[in-house]
This record gives sequence, structure tokens and C-alpha cells, in this order.
Amino acid sequence: MVRIAVSPAQRHARLRAPPQEIVKAHRPTGNFDHLLKLVLPTVEYYDTVYKRLTHRLELFDVAAYISMETPKLETAVPLAHAP
Repeated sequence: MVRIAVSPAQRHARLRAPPQEIVKAHRPTGNFDHLLKLVLPTVEYYDTVYKRLTHRLELFDVAAYISMETPKLETAVPLAHAP
């Protein structure tokens, strides 16, 4: 997961062609702008994606979190939460 904050001038900017490694993007509440889920072949490859992002957007703050394992993965929505 990558947490980013962009410059105020780019707060509503969108990537025209986001890197294919970004498989999920959230715009959460709080003090950062986006939470991105990336799928990468290696940890070292993160630097390549990071350089592409910083080339396209003026990033104010970036933090990366690497998942060592996925102890639970559920894609179904509980029926009690369905509209």
C-alpha cells in the first residue's frame, strides 16, 4: 500500500494513464489524499513505479507499506450490508 499526499495545486488531478501496477485506489478521510494498492513482482520494483508517479504528479508526502502476507482475503460483501 502506498499513502500519498499531493501538492494543493494538484489535489483534484487525475492520472491520465495510471500505472498498471495500481490495482486499487481510495480517497480516504484524514491528512493524506490517496491510498493505493500496488501489485509488484519484487520489492525493488517499487522504485520504478515511484519514479513514474513522481514524474507525473507533484507529491507532497509519500509512505509505502509492504504486506508480508494476507492472512484474510474476502471479496464478498456480507448480505447484511447489501443495499
